[in-house]
Formats: sequence, structure tokens, C-alpha cells
Amino acid sequence: MTVADSLAVADPITAADLLREGIQTADRGNRMKARFLVRQAVGYDPASVPAWMWLAELVDSTEERIDCLRQVLARNPRVTPAITALVTALVTQGADLVAQKRPADARQAFRQALHIDPANVPALLWAADTAPTPDEAISLYGRVLTLDPTNELARAGLAVRFRPVVEERCPICQAGCPRVERTCPTCRAVLVLDDPSAFVNPIGCDEEAVEAHLPRLEKAAEQDTAALFTLGLAYLNLGRSSLATRTLKAAVFRPGIDPQVREQVYRIVEQQVSGKSSVRVRTPAVATKEPPAVPFDLSEADTILMNVDTPTEPITPLGVKSSPARRSARP
Repeated sequence: MTVADSLAVADPITAADLLREGIQTADRGNRMKARFLVRQAVGYDPASVPAWMWLAELVDSTEERIDCLRQVLARNPRVTPAITALVTALVTQGADLVAQKRPADARQAFRQALHIDPANVPALLWAADTAPTPDEAISLYGRVLTLDPTNELARAGLAVRFRPVVEERCPICQAGCPRVERTCPTCRAVLVLDDPSAFVNPIGCDEEAVEAHLPRLEKAAEQDTAALFTLGLAYLNLGRSSLATRTLKAAVFRPGIDPQVREQVYRIVEQQVSGKSSVRVRTPAVATKEPPAVPFDLSEADTILMNVDTPTEPITPLGVKSSPARRSARP
């Protein structure tokens, strides 16, 4: 027997002995020495599935654990503990990458985990949380709820985090724009009432564009409360303070109005009644009154709104002027 033949016979025995000693050392709590012994066993017998499994348990980093488990599955793809451990390691790796602000790499880890186990709920949730598009996120959350209809994380993700992005339109000029907030990017009109100071001094709206839509809004306001509010906003943006007050007053007394909206209207009206109107006027210098620090009593707001002086121009039963005033006839 040659020396090479002797080594070929001895290597598997040596590897088994090293693995056995490494396991015993690990049981005694000495992970560092156990890891060294098992690495030697893998070096002697790279085809040893048990040695790779033990090394996966003893290494320190998630990346090394993933490499060891892949070695196991490359030799025997049906080792169920290795499959489960690899999916868990990939999810852990992805979560670490999220913490490192590396979302693209994290998504790759979650996708690898789902390729191995498409029904793994933690991988689905992490993949949904880091999905690049709302549609993909919604699909992943839906898969979680198919597996677990009571999963609260998936329900919260669908309800709050990933609502479909819907194109909205400016209520005044009807220009399409994503998620209109305070100012329309097209006609530049202020679209909310929560800050009366927004209507102080020139605010840069496209007056011709706003005026062009007044007839449509006045017609719609006869039946639609939202249109009536929008009409009031249009008048505010045009600096027609009296007409805006009358229109908003008519809107807030329609049934089902939000009390918070009524209070916002009250703040504008109260400042006009006090002589310190927050509505834009034509003079360069204008005094403004800061919004009060405490909420108004709504009954007081109602009283003031009902007693606001209105011009003698004819108005419709809804408090809306029957035809828009020309620029020269503005209050």
C-alpha cells in the first residue's frame, strides 16, 4: 500500500474524529476551539454534511453561516434543517442590511429566502416593508394574509404604510397632480383654510386661471357642499373677502359639516369682523391677528358667522353670488 493510499483511507477517519471532538468541545462551551476542530474536519472531508452543519452553528457571522448552509444543500438539497436555517439566516442578513440603509441588498436577501421558502411569513413581511413599489408591497402583504388572516403587521401595512397612490385634482382648476396638499402647483391657489395667514398679501395664484373656473364652481355649489367650500377658497385666493365670507358661511351651516372646518372658517371671519382681516387685501401693509392659542367655542363661532354683515348685492339662497364680480368691482 502506498503512502497516498494510506492517506486516502485515513482521511475520513481523521475527519470523523475531528468532528466528534469538536462536538464534544462545543458541548463543554468552548465555541472557539470547537469551531477550529470542525473547520479541520471540513478540510479533511469537504463532502461531510454533518461537519458543514456543525460549522454553520459555530461560525460568528451571518454571511459565514449562509455559506456553510449552502455547502450542505449543495451536497444534499433535501436536508430540511439546513433549508430552514438558511431561510432564517437570509432574513437575518436582510434585516441587518436594512439597518445599514442598504435596501437594495436587503431586498435581494429577502428574495433569496422566498425563492427557497415562498411561504415564509417573516421573509414576506420584510420584503413588503422594503418593496420598491406600493403594488409589490400590497401583493406581498396579501400573501401574508392568505397564510395568516389575523397577521396584524400585514394588516397595518396594507391600511397605513402602502395605500395606493391615487392621482388627485386641484378642486379649483381641476389640474391633475399627485396628492394635492396646501397649494396647487398649476394655478398656485391655496387649498386649505387651516392657516388664515396664507391669504395675507399677494400669494401668487394665477388669477385668470382661478376666475375661469368660477362659473363651474358656482353651478356645482348649488348642490355640492365641497364645491361651495372650493368656491369660497377661490374667492379668498382672488382677494374677494366679503364674497368669500358669505360663501364659506353658507357652507359651514350645511348638514354634516366637520366642526374643525367650521372653526377654521370662524377664524377667518372673526378676523374680518375685528377689522384685522387675514384675507388678502390690495394695500401693501396689512395687520394680521395671530390665531388664538385655545380652541374656539363652536357656538360662539356659529353666532359670529350668522351675524357677519353681508353686502347688498343679490345672492342665491346658498349664499353664493349669482354671477362673478369683475376685477373692478371687487370688495
